[in-house]
Amino acid sequence: MMSKKILVAIDDSENALRAVEFVSNSFSTDNKITLFNVMQDTATLCKMNSPELTPYFTSQQSAF
Repeated sequence: MMSKKILVAIDDSENALRAVEFVSNSFSTDNKITLFNVMQDTATLCKMNSPELTPYFTSQQSAF
């Protein structure tokens, strides 16, 4: 079976969380799942210091 690339657009809603749960339960681990979220206020985003932020994003915060 060929692996798939799956893009899931998310926001901070309960429906987005359900969509992520659905995708994670419906596809095998050999598929590539990308979660995509757009935040309009990048200044606020750059002030965030949360463990959920990936190391790559944290290293690139100054570029924003």
